[in-house]
Amino acid sequence: MPGIVLQDTAFFGTAQLSGAARKEYEDFIVWSNNMFFCIDPDLTELTPEYAREVANAHGVPLMAGIAAKQVEFGEIPETVSIIKDFVLKGKKGPSPLIFFFNNLSPRTSTDKLLAATRAVRVFGRPEADENTAYEIPENISFEKFLEDKMKNNPEGYTFHWLEKSGYAGLRK
Repeated sequence: MPGIVLQDTAFFGTAQLSGAARKEYEDFIVWSNNMFFCIDPDLTELTPEYAREVANAHGVPLMAGIAAKQVEFGEIPETVSIIKDFVLKGKKGPSPLIFFFNNLSPRTSTDKLLAATRAVRVFGRPEADENTAYEIPENISFEKFLEDKMKNNPEGYTFHWLEKSGYAGLRK
C-alpha cells in the first residue's frame, strides 16, 4: 500500500542462488525493505564488495552484518578484523551502510559485545581506513560506569531512577 513502509530483515540464502534466481531474490529484498540486506554467511561468501554493488545498482542503503556465532564464540581480534573488512568495504558507496548485529545471545560476553560495537564505530567513521588504529575497549561493570558518570556528569543527569532500583546504594 502506498505510504506504508515494510521492513523485514529475515533474508538469508542469497549466496545459495545464482543467475536469474539470485537477481530476482535480490530485487525482492530491495523492494520489500528499500535497502539491500546481506549478513553472514551470505556476506562472507558473496563479499562486501558484491553487496555494495547490489545496493549501488538499486540506489539504496546497504544493511550488512556479522554472524552472531562469530561475536559470541570467536576471538576478539578475529571478530574485529571481520567487522573492519565488512565496514570499510561496505561504506564505500553513495548510500549509507547500516551495520546489523542479528540474534546476539544474552550469553555473549560483554567484552566481546563492546569490542564488536567499538569496531563498527571506529571503522565506520568517514575518515577511517585500513590504517585506522583500534584498541580493545576496557570492560567495566555497569556499577562502575554509573559511579564514573555521576562524578563526571556535564549533561546534568539527575539519576532519580536509581532510588527505585537495585543501584540505590550508589547514590550517596
